[in-house]
Amino acid sequence: MTILRDRGIMSTKLSRLSELARADRARQFSSIAHFLTVDGVTYREYAVDAPLGIAQRHERLRSKQYR
Repeated sequence: MTILRDRGIMSTKLSRLSELARADRARQFSSIAHFLTVDGVTYREYAVDAPLGIAQRHERLRSKQYR
């Protein structure tokens, strides 16, 4: 099963983080983990079937099909 990530939403969030960091170079982010996804899947969704997901991604990396 292929899960497509929404690049528009991710780009917007990352752009906002970049803006904040540029505006205040001394700013420290305590956590940006809530912005991170793996192939558009949140941490909680990924944790449900992590071993299978890891194996599938590993195979996709080996076969040079991972994007």
